[in-house]
Amino acid sequence: MSNTNRDDRPPFDLHAAAHANTTAGFTHSLRLQSHQAAHLARSLRGIEAAARVLVAETGEDYSDTALILGDYLRSGLAEAIVTMSANAGELLDTLNDQAQAASKRV
Repeated sequence: MSNTNRDDRPPFDLHAAAHANTTAGFTHSLRLQSHQAAHLARSLRGIEAAARVLVAETGEDYSDTALILGDYLRSGLAEAIVTMSANAGELLDTLNDQAQAASKRV
């Protein structure tokens, strides 16, 4: 399996990322404790793993064979992605609320 798709991606645009964060309401620096950073990293790795399995099923990895999943496994992976995304988003929202409250106290 080759990583040719990685070479096709445009370079990271820091200005666009900062603008997207501001638009989403993340306007303060967030302080993460080690367990919070680990929780986010686990969620993101889990999302990536589930998504890769779903992509492998569609055969979009340009191989001749695609993985065949049953309906329950496919829907379970999709639900896992939704749940991990929601958990990560809730943690980021909580941290953002704490950062906003801290900035008002200063």
